[in-house]
Amino acid sequence: MTNIKNKQTQLVLASLTMMVLLLSASCTPATTGVAGNPLEGALVYTSINGMVGTAITAVTPTGLGPEGATASYAINPELPSGLEINADTGEIFGTPLAAAAASDFTVTATGTGDYSGTLEATVSITVEEQVVLESLTGPLSYAAITGTVGEQIIAVSPTGLGPEGATASYAIKDGAALPSSLQINAATGEISGTPTQTGSNTYTIVATGTGNYTGSLEATVSITIQRAGTELTGTLTYADITGTVGTAITATSPTGIVPAEATASFVIKEGTTALPDGISLNPDTGVISGMPNASGTASYAIVATGTGDDYYGTLEGTVSIEISEASGILLTGTLSYTDITGTAGTAITAVTPTGLGPAGAMATYSIKAGTPALPDGLEINVATGEISGIPTEPAASVTYTVVAAGTAPTYTGFLEATLSIDIAGIPLTGTLVYASIDGVIGTEIAAVTPTGLDSSDTVSVIYTVNPALPEGLGINRDTGVISGTPIAASIIDYLVTVTGTGIYTGSLEATIAIMIPGTELTGTLSYANIDSVVQQDITAVSPTELGPENATIKYTIDPALPDGLALDPATGEISGTANQSSEGYNNRNSVAGDNIFTVTATGTGIYTGSFEATLQIVISQIPMEGTLVYATDITGTVGTDIDVITPTLEVVVGATSGIVNAVETPLPEGLNIDTVTGEISGTPAGPSDGTYTILVISTNYDYSSTISTEVRIVITE
Repeated sequence: MTNIKNKQTQLVLASLTMMVLLLSASCTPATTGVAGNPLEGALVYTSINGMVGTAITAVTPTGLGPEGATASYAINPELPSGLEINADTGEIFGTPLAAAAASDFTVTATGTGDYSGTLEATVSITVEEQVVLESLTGPLSYAAITGTVGEQIIAVSPTGLGPEGATASYAIKDGAALPSSLQINAATGEISGTPTQTGSNTYTIVATGTGNYTGSLEATVSITIQRAGTELTGTLTYADITGTVGTAITATSPTGIVPAEATASFVIKEGTTALPDGISLNPDTGVISGMPNASGTASYAIVATGTGDDYYGTLEGTVSIEISEASGILLTGTLSYTDITGTAGTAITAVTPTGLGPAGAMATYSIKAGTPALPDGLEINVATGEISGIPTEPAASVTYTVVAAGTAPTYTGFLEATLSIDIAGIPLTGTLVYASIDGVIGTEIAAVTPTGLDSSDTVSVIYTVNPALPEGLGINRDTGVISGTPIAASIIDYLVTVTGTGIYTGSLEATIAIMIPGTELTGTLSYANIDSVVQQDITAVSPTELGPENATIKYTIDPALPDGLALDPATGEISGTANQSSEGYNNRNSVAGDNIFTVTATGTGIYTGSFEATLQIVISQIPMEGTLVYATDITGTVGTDIDVITPTLEVVVGATSGIVNAVETPLPEGLNIDTVTGEISGTPAGPSDGTYTILVISTNYDYSSTISTEVRIVITE
């Protein structure tokens, strides 16, 4: 009985043992293979800035490693409404449906396939309210502008731009330019400047909406720039002139010019008859004189044009000249003079002509019309031909022509002779000296007189100074005395030059130190960098404020700003519309691509000193958008022309001209690409099988090249 129980017990234990083994087997986890490769690297997203109702630019993470790793992506907290994340690629895309303040989101990449572990990245996302663009309204208008050469015009700003608060950029239509030295403020439309040339024209200004405003308006502005001074009026008149061949006519002066004191230049009207041979027109006085050598009657047209800074405009007049034949004994012989040398201010040795014939002949002497007049202070005796006098200023050696005309009625005809006259000047001597000037703004200085010029009581000179003296001080051009009450600071040396006039020649120089203490600028000049996109208004950037408060400062920049940007010289603000990218700027100006500009702020008026600041201005290109498609792969045989294949290019954003096609790696030997059309043609020199990337490159620096495609080329033996 006991044995039976023991056997039963052994069977039960055996059964239980089997069950435990079976249970143990069923609970052992299945083998999954080798543990996955861990993800590595630094996951990175660029910030996302979007607008309600507009698809964002999709953002894909970078930095996932090792190369070829795969992962699934999740984000926390939930993305703004309308945005999504691709669980396989991590790309964030979509069209936001509601505004969202700037917030950080955490993206977690979890390894999949043969990869394990996680990486995290933070992405900042901002969604702004949808901007409702308003159209510009008008009408835009400008008041007419009148001005004078050399004088600053009254600045004129446009009116009528609407709606209230609208912003726009301003430019001259079709790239036209305003009169020389006038300019238009691209941000305000104000026209200002100091014209340098006369003219009258109408210009069309285009205002193009910026910021939240769209559309454009046009306005015309009439600009008339007159020459400074008084316009000639009146009637240019000459009395009729009669004369005889070989006899000097009575000199005739013009009349009728208003104002009477006006200065003018006189010429024979272009395209009309020249004056008779031997008769001339003085270009400075309009006097007609001379000795005619041929008979005839005619009318002549003369034009007078205002000269200098005080007079302008033209007048026309006519003069009738009648010359009769002469009778009498004809002059003979060879007329001659000895040359004359002399010194200004000293009487020359008088010179009389010789060689007049026949013996006892009488003649009237004059300087030949149309040739140089005698130096100032010298004269010719009309009865004897003697040249004498005291020259009043130096004269370089010049050849003069004397005409002897037979005295009517006994003698007729004429003879000519030439002579050289050289008049030397008296050189300035001495050592010009000025005492230094120490002054105070607002207080009259003690006048300073130069010393050291020999014979300063009798010498004739003119004093000039460079650079211009501080505002409020002046120099007497005749005496060189410096005097006045300074209203601007000065801490530099000035160069005074005294130049001989009249009988005196040469010049002397002296340096004078003028110290007018001013108020030093204080503070630190700095600018925020500018980062914008071509064809867009930049956010205006102003410098840090320098002291003291209300200091007057002039701002300059080097090198010149990119097209469309401007520096306000009074405030230092940089604003405008970037009309060229940094790449275009650097290429056009052949400069390094660091895009660094230096602004200098210099105290003016009572303020002295200067500060410098650098800023970087980066104007990015607009990415080209579009498609480039080759319809088929290229196949061919070595030594046989391939079938020419031309791609289809569609540019959605970017310039449609100035585009070239290129390959990333060279095509098989014997094949080439047309850089204009993208056409691939040629005769392959050997077998090949590969895929080639074709790039569309814009030569317009406003656009970056982002359009490409691939084409497979298979060449067999």
